[in-house]
Amino acid sequence: MPFDLPQLPENVILEVLRNLEFREIILFSLLSTNSRKRVSSLQIKASHINMFFHATPKIRCSFPNPSLPRITFELPAALWKVSFKNYPASFKLSGIQRGKCERIFTGCLKSGDLFEHLYRIFNYRREKHVVFYPGCQKVNPDLIFKDIGDVPSIIITAGSQNDNARRVLKTFKRINKLCLEINPFEDPNDLQTLLTRNFYSLTLSNSMIILRLEDLLMINAVHCSLIGCRIELRTINRFFKLWLAGSNPRLAHLKIEFPEPIPNPWMSICGIWYQRIPEDQERVVDTVGEVLWQNRIHGGFDVRRRDGRKATFRITSTAIRLFVWMR
Repeated sequence: MPFDLPQLPENVILEVLRNLEFREIILFSLLSTNSRKRVSSLQIKASHINMFFHATPKIRCSFPNPSLPRITFELPAALWKVSFKNYPASFKLSGIQRGKCERIFTGCLKSGDLFEHLYRIFNYRREKHVVFYPGCQKVNPDLIFKDIGDVPSIIITAGSQNDNARRVLKTFKRINKLCLEINPFEDPNDLQTLLTRNFYSLTLSNSMIILRLEDLLMINAVHCSLIGCRIELRTINRFFKLWLAGSNPRLAHLKIEFPEPIPNPWMSICGIWYQRIPEDQERVVDTVGEVLWQNRIHGGFDVRRRDGRKATFRITSTAIRLFVWMR
């Protein structure tokens, strides 16, 4: 015998929802604001909700609970190629049943609204995260911005077109975390402009990026990773000396990784006074933010900045890291 679920007592509604299939829970959440709130109250928590732009844009949700499937919404790429006058009434949904893909109807819900909707029903508290892959060059970043707004966390992957990457960086002004795996800079000044932006975390990962001393001094990020970029050891040494004297005050963590082992990496701290910590001494990093949360290091070289802050260098033949301690 059919019954009108929303008319039942609240505790009964929630108990019914707990016994529905995952697909039906998602469909129920789309009925109304109250339906969304009820699904949210089930405390189904996502571990990741990310949007990916490539030939077929997607929103993907993953869950720490192994009994829940990873679900993917395929988004119509035409949304960001033309205009926003006509929204599709449905998105393709896959992952509920292995190997199957179905179309889920969402009324007039836009893709940006769907992004927000999934954040709410799956109690996801992290910032928006978008990945741009090769194949998304026909997608207009301005239209993406109009749909989903500012995106705090962006990855532009290797193989992406330079002109499209420049448009993304120009369009999204309030990026908090950026990972750039290509070198889209036509002029050294463009790189310096990027380095001065107020990032919390910045990762540059491309062997075509050449960093000079004046570039390093422009870094305004709290956490900065330079992966495979071309930097001379002498430049790193000069930068560390200037940093100890007071440059780059926001920097709390710097990681420089070399594409292959280098001889004499210790030259990076030549002429710097330090206290060597034994390798068998383990310490839990106490620094700014969650990037290094509970990161453990062994040994290292402790130094003091002119302002009194303690820092540690960790040096190997393939990587140099700088940690700034809060206490």
